[in-house]
This record gives sequence, C-alpha cells and structure tokens, in this order.
Amino acid sequence: MSKIDVLIVGAGPTGLVLAGECKRYNLSFRIIDSAKGPSTVSKATAVQARTLEVLQIMGIHKKFLEIGTHIKGANIYSAHKRRGHLNFSAIPSPFSLVIGLEQNKTEGILLKHLEDAGGSVERSTTLLSYEERDGSIFCTTDKAVIETQYLVGCDGAHSAVRKSMGCTFKGEQFTDIFSLADIEMDWEPPHNQLHVFLEKKGTLAMFPLSEKNRFRAVFLLERLRGKLKESDSPQHGIIDDKEIKDPTLEELQAVIHSFVTGKATAKNPRWMANFHINSRLSNTYQKNNVFLCGDAAHIHSPIGGQGMNTGIQDAFNLAWKLAYTCKGYTENPNLLETYAAERHTLGKKLLKATEKASFMVTTNNPLIKWMRKYIISLLLSFSSIQNKIVTAISQVNIGYPNKRAPNFPLTDSDLFTKQEKSQKFQLVLFNLKDTPFKHPHVEISHAKDLSKTKAILIRPDGYIALIDYPPFKKLTSYKI
Repeated sequence: MSKIDVLIVGAGPTGLVLAGECKRYNLSFRIIDSAKGPSTVSKATAVQARTLEVLQIMGIHKKFLEIGTHIKGANIYSAHKRRGHLNFSAIPSPFSLVIGLEQNKTEGILLKHLEDAGGSVERSTTLLSYEERDGSIFCTTDKAVIETQYLVGCDGAHSAVRKSMGCTFKGEQFTDIFSLADIEMDWEPPHNQLHVFLEKKGTLAMFPLSEKNRFRAVFLLERLRGKLKESDSPQHGIIDDKEIKDPTLEELQAVIHSFVTGKATAKNPRWMANFHINSRLSNTYQKNNVFLCGDAAHIHSPIGGQGMNTGIQDAFNLAWKLAYTCKGYTENPNLLETYAAERHTLGKKLLKATEKASFMVTTNNPLIKWMRKYIISLLLSFSSIQNKIVTAISQVNIGYPNKRAPNFPLTDSDLFTKQEKSQKFQLVLFNLKDTPFKHPHVEISHAKDLSKTKAILIRPDGYIALIDYPPFKKLTSYKI
C-alpha cells in the first residue's frame, strides 16, 4: 500500500475529529483502533462552548445542539442550602451553555460525519512500534506495516505512541477511588442545571445527560477513600478489578439521602463503576513527525468537564497545520512546531487549574471546608467573578497568546457563519474598501463596524493571527 499523509492511532473523540478534518482537507490518512467497536459507555458528558464553535467550523454543531441537554447553569449546595449559582448565559459565545451528552453519543456523531465523507475506522488494529527512516515513518501494527509522513497518537492515557516516543508522563495520582453512576432521578432540581453538593462528609455531583431526568452521579464512597495510598503504579480511568466492587444502587441512594433534602430517588441505573484520577502531562507533544493529542498527552481530574474538550481542540489545532504543510499552502517552515508550543503550554495550565479545583472539592481540611461553605455565595455574588469562572469553563478564553475571534457581523453574514466549513484564513477588513493583502488561502470579508480602520487575520481554527492598522506592515509581511 502507498505512503499516506497521516496515520491516526485511536478512534475516540480526539482521533475522530482529527480524521474528520483530514478528510475535509483531502489528506490521505488512516485511523486505527485496537478495540473491536465503538465505545458503548458514556464516559465524558460535557461539550463546552468553544468545542461547539469548533464543531460549527466542521459543519456538525447542529446535531449536538439537537440531541444534547442544554445546561444553563450550575448550583452549589452546602448544609442543605443552595450557596451559589453559576449562570452560563454569561459565556461570551453564541453557544452560552454546556451541552450534556454522553461520550459514546458524541463519538457516534463524529463517526457518522467521517463515514458520510467516505472515511472509516480500522478496528481491532493495534500499533506495536514505529521507526523513522528515509523521510517516512514505518508503523508496525498487528496486521501490517503502514508507511506515513506523520503519526498522531490519540490513543489515550496508556498511549502506545507516547511510550514509543520515549516521553515521560509525570504527575500525581489521587489516593481516593471515585465512583460514578448513570441513573434516572426522581427529584425537584431541574434537569437543565448541574448540581454540586459539598458537605463535611464529602461531595456529590450530578451532571445532566441527554435523556430527560437522567444524570451522571459522581461521588466518593467511604470504603474507597485513600484506597490508592499504597499503590506505586499510576492508573487512570475505569477500574476493572474484581477485588474492588462496583458501587451499588443502594450505596448511591444512601449517599444521595445524606446530601439532598426532600424526595430524591435514583433508579434505572445504566452504568455504575469506580474510577482512578491522575493528573499527568507528557513532557512534549511532538517528536520529529510524531504528535500526541488528547489523553495521550494529558490526563487530569474530570472537574469542569475539560478533558474531552481539550482533546478535541488539540486535534483541531493540529489538523489545519498538517493540511497546510502537506498541501504546501504554508510559507512558514515551523508551522507544525507551533502545535506543541501552543497546546503543551495550555496543558500545563489546565493541569494546575483542575488540580486546584479538585483539591477544593475533595479536601478534608476543616478550615477550607468552612471557607467553601460560607465564602462561595459571597464570591459568586460578584458578576466579574461569575464571568471569569464560566468563561474559563467554556474554554473560549484560551489564547496562544491571541484568543479566538469572537463572532461579529459582516456585510454579508457573520464571522462564525463565514468560517463554517472553510479551510482558509479569514481576513476581515474594517472601514476598508480595498484589501492590503492577498493570498490564495485567505478569504476576504468586510465588517459592518466602520468605527476604526483596521484588519484582522484569523486562522482556520478561529484564532486571531494578528490585528493590524494602516500602513499594515505586519499584515503584508505575515507568512501564512
């Protein structure tokens, strides 16, 4: 078989987004996965605003909005009272919400998008090793040797690609084992809100799923507290250990009754399991022509629903850079190196943020518990703090250092509509009739705002490349 542009290892959300983008950019690629078929369990359950913006550029955001639960806010309870509320309408995006959707359904949408475009996943295929020589990467699987220009590991926390690269994966392991349950709830709290209960005895979080009155419960059983103190081997994800019994519906119901006043009955469990949490980061996301995305590059606490969204945005950041390099569209010889520079820096910040949030939620420190109880309501009463929190959760504030361009009106539509399914840079001119810059892979639009003369160049992934003013020296010297 002939040499391909990209081999993708792993067909979770990250790998499927990368494969969909490779197909959209008309790259030759293959995507392999060691599993026999798609995942059947829910795993990650939140699709954030910035991810919806990315999915709009891909042209598939409407399906997520159609089948997912539109989560409008979050409630924080302590001592059987609501102590604070986060209003997601403050997210500065057309998608001022969080979509509650099980990961297997997210993967289903992404897989259909790939298959509708003529792509497919090669199942039951495992990467064993790779070798770089003669300008190619030769990847040995359990079925064949695949020759590729670029190799991308989207193969999860135990990534074979990362191990073959020789990367370190340093970090910390939480000593507690946590439990989850996908259940139907008969209670008063609304389904379109996230509910977090913080008490002296622990924490209970209820995340809305896509079906009416179904929630993901995340909780800590006393029998599993500190269970990993003696463990030397880092583990992450769902526990498959017969010695550690899965949670029962009776155990969950007892937890709920200890946190929630009034009628609150859990029933019809679909999935109940225990899981480990690690906070780890690969020392690099790139080695020559080999890259890491998603959980292969970073793993962390599920607090804030950041993991899957970060992986999807890793893939989206890398995809256009691979395409522009393979197709010869770019004049920047170091374009691919910007992937690791941008996303690894973000990964470090993400780990620190989720570690701090996890500590605040799971700590046994009595002083912090007291502060958590009485200060939350005060802090969340300030709109500036509210806005900072929801913007961070939504991931629309990420920058490299320039942030993503917000949506704004154009003379013929709006920016986000113009970006949809586009493969080009967007050059938006303000109060200018003639363009100071032309390039075959730059699409030119005119903003309705005529208050100031300027030009904004926006990358294919929606991030601002530069803002320039007359005489436009930065713009005319920019290397696409």
